Amino acid sequence: MAERQEKTVVLSEDLSSEIERLLEYGRERGRVARETRLVDSRTQPVHTIHPDKPDITELLREELISALEDEVVPAVRTGPARGILEGELQREIAKKALVGLKLHMLRQIAEKLRLDKRGNLEDVADRIARTYRYDEHEIAQLVLDHDEDPEPDRGHSDRIFPLQDAPDLDHVVKRLGYVTGRYIRVGVARWFVFEEVKAAEGRVILDGILRAYNVSVNVDDDLSVTADADGSAAGLPASLDPEPSARSEATLGSSPTELPVRVSLLRGSKTLRIRSKNVSAARAAVRALAIATDAETLGHLPLATRAYEGPLGSFAEHTTFMLDLVDNRLADAHASNPNLTVARFAIERSDETHEEEGERPRVREVRFEGDHLLDSLAACRLIALDGRVLADLSLRVSFGDSDEVARFPLRISLERDHVLLITGFGRGLLEQSAALHRLLVNAVEQALDSGVKNVERLEALAVRIDAFARANQEVDRPTMLKEDDESAPAGGS
Repeated sequence: MAERQEKTVVLSEDLSSEIERLLEYGRERGRVARETRLVDSRTQPVHTIHPDKPDITELLREELISALEDEVVPAVRTGPARGILEGELQREIAKKALVGLKLHMLRQIAEKLRLDKRGNLEDVADRIARTYRYDEHEIAQLVLDHDEDPEPDRGHSDRIFPLQDAPDLDHVVKRLGYVTGRYIRVGVARWFVFEEVKAAEGRVILDGILRAYNVSVNVDDDLSVTADADGSAAGLPASLDPEPSARSEATLGSSPTELPVRVSLLRGSKTLRIRSKNVSAARAAVRALAIATDAETLGHLPLATRAYEGPLGSFAEHTTFMLDLVDNRLADAHASNPNLTVARFAIERSDETHEEEGERPRVREVRFEGDHLLDSLAACRLIALDGRVLADLSLRVSFGDSDEVARFPLRISLERDHVLLITGFGRGLLEQSAALHRLLVNAVEQALDSGVKNVERLEALAVRIDAFARANQEVDRPTMLKEDDESAPAGGS
């Protein structure tokens, strides 16, 4: 195995000087070439110089910097307030957005752009970002167009918490008005700030902020050099100086974070919507709301426990809930043609902490990626034969009218106490994705409130999954989510 080549650290000023020398060398060679043509113009082709020829010096300088940074690491003097220089920050932000995609997807993009697709995630992302000249709008759209498994920062995201009872919104508004503009403590070094409350059309919206602090222990070593009577240096660390003139002192350091949260309650609904990218901030808002208004969440998902006929009766409750969303409830949101691309099955779930937990090898989840995963033999066996929990699902669906149908990525995750729903932005169709997301949130809320929508249809799907799981053959085309049972894959009983 070849040893990895270590890069050399070079001061950024020295790197800039080298680049300027390269540019000057190029300019000099250009002058020599022009003078040669003038001396012996009879044997040289005729060239003209356009008066408005663009100056590409800066573009060439950036290309040289990018190329040389593959070989060396520039040590850059910090900017104002110890900040990162603007140009470097822009380049790194562009690459950071791209590394959020999967490596196989980046390699597909690189191949389409006729770029070298070898290397790790950062290598391929760097080549792509450089090709787009780090243009944030182009790269942002590129990420949206190729996002298979959307995250909260790349889509419309809501966390839906089931409540113990439908709250009295008049009482909620009154109690929130009492604490608006104030904060309450919701944990150690964590406070929730009630910023603004709005009530209209049977809905109450609370905007707030979770303000939290990370705390560290710092040790300040006073290494200022003083002279002893004999002229020797003092101020060495205690481990080196038996009689130091200064001692180390421990202090506490803190760094604040602020996370915005939006809480929505609907009249007559036993669910609570929270718009937050951070699950910790969402749960802090739940706690703050309960303290201020007595609106308590269940603390778990109200999954159906009834006995179903046939194979469905052996499916895990979480799996039944997820299949109901996909096979029954997507239609309520006018979403069609689902393609399941990522499925995560929980293998072990426990809230208990064991002393030896870190010592024991464990597999907590199994993740499948691909297309039409419900037509995968392995996935069907986990559902039907092993009774595993389908806890997280990503899929793509069609949505829109006949004139403008688009595909959007979705993610549905069943957490301990809520459902996370993310609808990706799609190919720049923000209004369409927002409309789809609202319909999907309604569908999830109805599923939490009333359980399985169409039991007979879901039992028929379970029969197909069970039959496929027991068959020893794969299929050539997706048929599991077709409406007619006759198109189901053949399998033994």
